[in-house]
Amino acid sequence: MASLNIIDDKRQIVAEGPLWDEKKNLLYTIDILGKTVRTTDLLTLEHTETVYPQEIGCIVLRENGTLVAAMQDGVYDLHEDGSISPVCVPEKLKGRRFNDGKVGPDGRLYVSTTDAQHLGAFYRVDADGSITELVDHIGCGNGLAWAKDAKTLYYVDSPDRMIYAFDFDKENGTVSNRRCVMESPCPSGEPDGMCIDSEDKLWLAVWGGGAFYRIDPVRRTVMERHEIGSKIVSCCAFAGTDLKTLIITTASKNVDFSEQPDAGKTFAMRTEVSGCVSWRFGSKCKG
Repeated sequence: MASLNIIDDKRQIVAEGPLWDEKKNLLYTIDILGKTVRTTDLLTLEHTETVYPQEIGCIVLRENGTLVAAMQDGVYDLHEDGSISPVCVPEKLKGRRFNDGKVGPDGRLYVSTTDAQHLGAFYRVDADGSITELVDHIGCGNGLAWAKDAKTLYYVDSPDRMIYAFDFDKENGTVSNRRCVMESPCPSGEPDGMCIDSEDKLWLAVWGGGAFYRIDPVRRTVMERHEIGSKIVSCCAFAGTDLKTLIITTASKNVDFSEQPDAGKTFAMRTEVSGCVSWRFGSKCKG
């Protein structure tokens, strides 16, 4: 069994959205409620942190290496001094705030909102700032991952406790034919953040489950289960120069630290399989 190591021992409220910049060799994570973006040098384990004016649902990279964030009321460019510039601020947004999102193989941002009454939505944001609703009645959209052929998008709606799959049209940036892949592999938790490896297997964090999983979405089976020192496991992503370091974020919100002293910290685990480089917002993606 591979070992887990703490790479950032700061106790964040809801650490999320690990993002690897392969050009700068830097890891980014966010704290949704703390309104922060943290950077980590995986070689030195040195950290920096910037506070922003809104809660942050997710971050993605532009081609030039700057960050774009989906926040409470819109999508913004982030600046190192903590200021933000609007990319897309819709007049009417379904849901309480933006949540998880990623750039797809077409260079567009795909991001969901969260809403306790399942009144959120799954959106596409183009580089020109236009926004298109793709799916409605979303509870808490999470865990996007595209198969290598870019024809299948895997997606989590956490309150449903389900991993879904869509047919993905890269040319038009649309999804169709939603179907269930499998229920949460942990009966006590909700599926949350997710990524995909070079063998088209999913890695899934389970909020409230104290573990993360490797899943074969075609055979609909659990391949690996890894326990972690925090019950609230929020997200995972591959990092490192060989993309064989899995980063796992956790949360400390409403946690008894006497029982879970490592809650809210960020972990890393070496894997035999490699991950995939993240696509960049507005780029002309290949393949």
